[in-house]
Amino acid sequence: MESENKKNKMIRKGITIGCNLICGLTIVGAFQMIFDKNHSNDYVGGFFLLVFWMFLSLKQMINDMWDGKKQSAIINLLFTIVTMGLLIFGSVQYFFSS
Repeated sequence: MESENKKNKMIRKGITIGCNLICGLTIVGAFQMIFDKNHSNDYVGGFFLLVFWMFLSLKQMINDMWDGKKQSAIINLLFTIVTMGLLIFGSVQYFFSS
């Protein structure tokens, strides 16, 4: 029982560290793209902010599932799905526009 609980804590800590690393990298990339001198990169910076929001919602969903908060986890899953839809719609529009 103790080894299983310790294993779950290690997995939870690994997922938290990985999501925090991805969130940190995307927020740094977003600010770098938004605040540079080339204004055509602002759209890409917005994509990075959406990726940041998606991973933050995904991390919160996983934490809510482990804590037994199913309704909050479903809401965070909906945020993740909406953000992913915005990313797909925006990237298709960005790449196929003239």
